[in-house]
Amino acid sequence: MSDAQREPCPCCGEPAALSLKACPVCQESLLVDVVLAAPIAEPRARYGLAREIAAFGPPALPFSTLQQTLGSDRPVLARATSRLAAHRLNERLAGLGLHADLAKVQAEPPPPSRRRGLLAAALSAAALLALLLGMRSRTDPDRPTLYRPRPAVAAATKSPWPGTLTLQELSALTLPAVMTFHAADGRLISGFLVAPGVALTRGVPADAEVAKRDDGTGLTLVSVPDAKAEPLQLGDVLTVRGGDRLYFPVPTDGPPILQEGTLGATTRQLQGVAYLALEANPPSGSDGGPVLDSQGRVVGLMAIQQGTAYVLPINYAYTESHLIDPPRPAPDAGKWADLLSDVAAAERLRVDTTSR
Repeated sequence: MSDAQREPCPCCGEPAALSLKACPVCQESLLVDVVLAAPIAEPRARYGLAREIAAFGPPALPFSTLQQTLGSDRPVLARATSRLAAHRLNERLAGLGLHADLAKVQAEPPPPSRRRGLLAAALSAAALLALLLGMRSRTDPDRPTLYRPRPAVAAATKSPWPGTLTLQELSALTLPAVMTFHAADGRLISGFLVAPGVALTRGVPADAEVAKRDDGTGLTLVSVPDAKAEPLQLGDVLTVRGGDRLYFPVPTDGPPILQEGTLGATTRQLQGVAYLALEANPPSGSDGGPVLDSQGRVVGLMAIQQGTAYVLPINYAYTESHLIDPPRPAPDAGKWADLLSDVAAAERLRVDTTSR
């Protein structure tokens, strides 16, 4: 977009360059705020968007400020910037599947002077003339004047979640929602929040109230009314492939820490349940904890079987156990059925080969 491009002044209607801070005719401010129409409710989506938008640089607000304002009723992404800079920011926002409004910033009142009365009268006359000519926009008296720029070329819908989070960022998002329980057999097991006051684990906790359980997979919903952390974002195991980096919490003598491993190429079917190999060496207390992709989404639960680490796909909690609602968009049921079929076929081949 050219610096010399002009648009009408919202007050007097005269063309003014987009790069100007004030109208050369009526001297009214041309600065705008870049504002989203609605808040971003999901905390992890807010975190991801703040990270992406802050990376654009000025006029976008800093990361910490964006993370707070995105949850407010009026999420402001940039303050008191030129219309040119605001348009350019909006073009970049289109790449995230977002479109913002440009809200007029009121100019600071001029200092008192002998000519103030004449200036006010002149501005009032100009405003009245603009109104009669139909040049002024009709606005909601309870909201600032909004200017909608010409929409940018439609971009493909993109998740607001960033492509990859660092281990530190993943830890900050994940670990507050992780907890440990004592199983009935004395083992230490892990779990994580999937809804306010509700945790998912693999096993039967002896020190917490079981809300619902699926005996086939061992998945268990536990009531944890005192837990105040944000639930983790649920994902889809079909989005990860062999060789992808995965992350999981492990208990320590203090707070849990996050470790990383790699999704293996092999699969197993044990007692009729499909497991994916995880190339890692987690301690036994990690069993039942979340396994996350690089975007912080839960793709499975840690399952330690016969000393080997596996990923129990989170999809079981949606389609087989029906313990929790799937994310939106929901995982592809056909592809999930294909995965289960492939794992079963591989297990039959393994058994046949071993028996020879």
